[in-house]
Amino acid sequence: MTSLVGGKRVRKDCVRLEASGTVDQLTSHLGLPLGSLTDDKAKNCVIECQNVLFCMGAVLATEEDCAAKMMQSVLPEDIESLERQMDGWNAALPGWRGFV
Repeated sequence: MTSLVGGKRVRKDCVRLEASGTVDQLTSHLGLPLGSLTDDKAKNCVIECQNVLFCMGAVLATEEDCAAKMMQSVLPEDIESLERQMDGWNAALPGWRGFV
């Protein structure tokens, strides 16, 4: 067993913990290219993604009662902005018609 923020005890195989670990890994992997990116727009997008993921990780690590209040930190506009960025990158790929 482990504790969520707020003290609620959950099993280590809880889907929230799995999701939290996955979000944490993604955040970490996104940080790897930051030092070598030269395009400010790309750099800012990675940082924006990480900020949204940090908020999502905090929500996942928090009890449901408190997490509902925190969900305001991840807005639909955040998701839409990231989707537009991905659409732009996909359009720039030569001959690519798949999902990234």
